[in-house]
Amino acid sequence: GTVIFKEKRVDDFWNTLIDNKTDIKWQCNVRACDHPDELIRKMRKAGCKAVYLGIESGSPDMLKKMQKGITLTTIEKTIEQFRRYRIFCMAFILFGCPDETEEDMNATLIYLNNSKADAIWMNTVIPLPGSDYYGQLESDGQINDDFPWDTMSYRNSDLIFCKNVYLEQFQEIINQAIKIIDRK
Repeated sequence: GTVIFKEKRVDDFWNTLIDNKTDIKWQCNVRACDHPDELIRKMRKAGCKAVYLGIESGSPDMLKKMQKGITLTTIEKTIEQFRRYRIFCMAFILFGCPDETEEDMNATLIYLNNSKADAIWMNTVIPLPGSDYYGQLESDGQINDDFPWDTMSYRNSDLIFCKNVYLEQFQEIINQAIKIIDRK
């Protein structure tokens, strides 16, 4: 899960690691937001080597639709903060959301090209039963009892759930994203 920095027990845990001079190396998920430098400094001193940011999209419109509550500026500022303290930053990107357009995906490709993240991990949408996406796709008739779950993987570009993008466009965008990510 994502580390909740405001919790006293997290701060107590970091202080214990520091005070006991443990040599434990750890990593965690963090939210893209303005973290105080002293907090990031303490994380580093306590052994944090990497953080993972679920930014999901390089499209401001998609960030709003996903209710992320963040902007691209905030994301990059967060990455710069952690990198300043030599903490490895991996950004998670998601393609194939039901309301995503080709323009949104192209905005994400531009973001990938310009991101200062140390690494990027890309997934395609898997509408898990019980999720909002699953409910939306079920009500749209895109998923039913005969859905081929055995063909699903987080990098599968053969199944698309976007209403506004053709399969061939989606596959080309995924291939472009992989090329960009492989260069990082």
